Amino acid sequence: MDKRSLLSQIQDLSSRTLTHVDTEVTTAAGKRFIERRDQTGTLVAEPKTGPALGFCADYSSDRNVGVVMERLLVGSLDVAHDFSLLRQHGVTHILNVGSGIPNAFPDVCHVNAYS
Repeated sequence: MDKRSLLSQIQDLSSRTLTHVDTEVTTAAGKRFIERRDQTGTLVAEPKTGPALGFCADYSSDRNVGVVMERLLVGSLDVAHDFSLLRQHGVTHILNVGSGIPNAFPDVCHVNAYS
């Protein structure tokens, strides 16, 4: 395992080592578009046309915890709201990247909100 700090590992990432991807987005209203970065790095959304499989909201529970590296986990809103699961994994801090989603345990876990 790499013993460098997480910060130094993140700082070592560059646009040459990351894979550029286009993200297909379908809204609840059925509007479809492709998000991508242009040559200047600006995020652009382009309408998507053609046949679609439709939109299906997924209300099933997702309590899977992904281990990125030691002490760095990734999880869903369901994970962030499951106190026993947070304790099982030793979570003390949460980085909330959701829009308008409050911390379920403000007196227990420190939350940094990013939007």
